[in-house]
Amino acid sequence: MKNSIKKKIYYFLGSSVTYGFANNGKSFVEVIEKNLKCHCVKEAENGTTLTDDDSTSYVERLENKLDKKEKIEGIIVQLSTNDISKNKPLGEVSSSLEKDAFDKKTVLGAIEYIIAYCKEIWNCSVIFYTNPNFNNKKYDFLIDKLYEIKRKWNIEIIDFYNFENMEKLDDDTLKKYMADDIHPNNDGYLWMGNIMAEYLKQKNK
Repeated sequence: MKNSIKKKIYYFLGSSVTYGFANNGKSFVEVIEKNLKCHCVKEAENGTTLTDDDSTSYVERLENKLDKKEKIEGIIVQLSTNDISKNKPLGEVSSSLEKDAFDKKTVLGAIEYIIAYCKEIWNCSVIFYTNPNFNNKKYDFLIDKLYEIKRKWNIEIIDFYNFENMEKLDDDTLKKYMADDIHPNNDGYLWMGNIMAEYLKQKNK
């Protein structure tokens, strides 16, 4: 009887870019699964927000749609552009580490709650990724705050928006990778997936 090695499991929580909008529901997640031969669980719904004000929010789906008993390597969370587009309150970074102290009705409060929840339930790596393209100064501000949260919680960021720790794309190449102002096309998802897969591979060495 052959020894079966259990595949590493990653959770992905997000909205349209995680889902694979503009590419028939195929995103970077499928690229990672193929490259790393891991098992990826994609929890993604178009148009949803981090802020917890309806049943489709990141927080609600995190709590109700992902198996709490599964042993996972990490969770990769999309830094939503929808919260900015829908003008959700940004809130502030808290001084607390207590899960119930965060205002989930704000973007930053929801982010901190998600991190605290993941560490409590799965004790796993928490990685946020930024969108490659979104021309909005509030998103710049949100990314700055995400780095503040990174320092507080020791989370990780794959920052496509600023090309942090990756080769910078020129404007023409980036345009070729985008189906519209926010969503990548097939080539864009492939680019993102290859970078993410390599990041996860190096992390697990």
